[in-house]
Amino acid sequence: MEKKSILVTEFFPDDALKLFANSKNLRVDVIFGLKEKGLIQIIHKYDALVLQHNLKITKSILDRAERLKLIIRAGTGLDNINTDYASQLGIAVMNTPVNGDSVAELTICMMLALARNLVLANDTYKSNLKVESIDFIGSELNHKVLGILGLGRIGIKVAEFAKAFGMKVLAYDKYNLKKKCSKLNISPASFSTLLKKSDYITIHVPFSEKNINLIDKKEFDQMKTGVKILNLARDRIINEKELYIAIKSGKISGAALDVLSKHAHRRLLKCKNVIVTPHIGGMTIDAQKRINFMAAEEILRFFRKST
Repeated sequence: MEKKSILVTEFFPDDALKLFANSKNLRVDVIFGLKEKGLIQIIHKYDALVLQHNLKITKSILDRAERLKLIIRAGTGLDNINTDYASQLGIAVMNTPVNGDSVAELTICMMLALARNLVLANDTYKSNLKVESIDFIGSELNHKVLGILGLGRIGIKVAEFAKAFGMKVLAYDKYNLKKKCSKLNISPASFSTLLKKSDYITIHVPFSEKNINLIDKKEFDQMKTGVKILNLARDRIINEKELYIAIKSGKISGAALDVLSKHAHRRLLKCKNVIVTPHIGGMTIDAQKRINFMAAEEILRFFRKST
């Protein structure tokens, strides 16, 4: 029987790769740093592809994927894969969304950093040891209102953590909102109500065309003066130009962004009350083990069924 060839394009721990060791029917190549052009040249050799968020699977790539039967996104979301075209070609597409704890923990970390001016205090103190602590006076999370946009796995975990800090939690989601909120003992809210009442707003919705600029000028105008906003979901959900304007006007007192658009508003990056990280929400040793072990197990299961 001909071996099935697996291409892994991003980080995949050795322990996860060892799951393939006992399979006589699978061969695994690990090639990091591939771009679209490079993948197009080699994709015809492979039966399965494993990637995370750095590589976009386009129609051009899929047109050359003569043998491809399975694509696995190791992590949350499928927005970097042309799933409709893959389906037309009979290619199965899966993900392994088990990094929610890591993203939720970073959300709380970011919230605390904004509340206590942590990054600014660190950077300023390192450059000038004579600064006064009063210059970085912050606030507590206790009794503040947190608005969660998107009550999926990550949003639910954020709600649980926030309650431990004594926060009042409002949530908005398009699906089963009242049932989810009842289980968590938090308050369901309309989109507009959440914007108006929250001291902190954190975004955990999936990317879709409908969610582009979900937070735009109209939404910023509805928010409390001094609100802080976090986006650890996907880029383009917040209109970054309007975010900059809202920060400069004082409407937004702080922002934490784990995602940025390719054409990020450069002036936004210079704002002292904006924290920016390179999409590290799921980048913990624990989460990477979980998502990649699950990816390996899905590959083994898929090809066992197909033989």
